Amino acid sequence: MSFPANPTPHDYLAYDVGALKREPTIEKEELDAYLRGIERHPYYAKMLAVKNISMLHVDVLMLLRLLARASRQAILEIGPYIGGSSLAIGSGVRDRGGATYVSIEHGGVEQEIGGTYREHPFYPSSNIVADLNKNLAAEGLQAFVSILVGKSDAPDVVGEAFRLIGEGKIDLLFIDADGAVDRDVETFAPLLAPGCVLVFDDYAAPGAEDKEHRVRAVVDAQVAAKKFESFGVYGWGTWVGRYRG
Repeated sequence: MSFPANPTPHDYLAYDVGALKREPTIEKEELDAYLRGIERHPYYAKMLAVKNISMLHVDVLMLLRLLARASRQAILEIGPYIGGSSLAIGSGVRDRGGATYVSIEHGGVEQEIGGTYREHPFYPSSNIVADLNKNLAAEGLQAFVSILVGKSDAPDVVGEAFRLIGEGKIDLLFIDADGAVDRDVETFAPLLAPGCVLVFDDYAAPGAEDKEHRVRAVVDAQVAAKKFESFGVYGWGTWVGRYRG
């Protein structure tokens, strides 16, 4: 499904409708073309407002919304924090009429579960999970996502995620957590569909170099091994690609 070189607002709406019906997955060239004039998208102002609770670039929020619309199977999100990415993904899921969408939030620091992050440099929270649920409810999206509170490798959390996804597969995996994308991909590899779209934040992360180094090392190694296909880095440092297994 091609995208015009100089898109109008109508072109964006038509493409978004087509994404709900398409069978082949979206390719890199389409994503690049989609973003070229993204400020003309009628939904752009809405995603700019979401920036009030998200450190993700608005381009990445728009991509997450599009990829959720185009997804045909389950969606797994790890690290929504207070819900900026969840609003983007959830709006796409709602537009599809619903889908299996599981989001895992540690909700704390180190071993703390469901806690606080009052020292966050931009979006402090005294109750991360409560703020996540509040932001989803404000947009009418709570019914479209299953929130699991805990660490993404905790046996009870992993077991519940597997139960919710059931016999299906994941074809959109978004991770914006502690940088341990290797751990999370390994944990959920049995559920990843061939061609699953991968979106990992912190491939470039000034001020969070430890996370950047781990994410970048894992992604580069997997691309070199041809287990990941790279689409590129979008926004301020979010890597997007495809799972090849």
